[in-house]
Amino acid sequence: MARVTRSSVLLKIQDILGLQAGSEQVPVIANNSIQPVIESGPRFTQVSVHNFNSATAAITVYTTPRDKDFYLTYADLSVTKDVVCDCVLSNLIITQGGTSRRLLNIDMQTVTAGSFGKSLSFSYPIKLDRNAVITLNGAFGAGTLTKTACIGGFILE
Repeated sequence: MARVTRSSVLLKIQDILGLQAGSEQVPVIANNSIQPVIESGPRFTQVSVHNFNSATAAITVYTTPRDKDFYLTYADLSVTKDVVCDCVLSNLIITQGGTSRRLLNIDMQTVTAGSFGKSLSFSYPIKLDRNAVITLNGAFGAGTLTKTACIGGFILE
């Protein structure tokens, strides 16, 4: 049997078990019936979002949480346009360090139909600002344009 003697570990066990200080005794011996386990790594929630639109206005793909950190690991942007569409640029905008930045751009030519796409995967996740909006842009005045964005990442708990 192992005996727990470090006060920081005992306080953590007391907190996890919901024991009140002074009135309930914290178990100090780890035997077959009580096995304290403390998580050593961060907890996270995975996020995957897909959004599309064929309107000329910008759309919100995702809004990062206002009380937790969000890390972007993947982004994809694709557009399909007809020959009449006068859109020349579609982009995915993120906010990092208080500054809006174009993460992905697709340049197009007028009077040219087609489907275009770009994607990025980040070996080292990008931390975005809290309560920041990831926006998909692509304004046009004529024709048809369908724009699609996918993002992936995780929220630290």
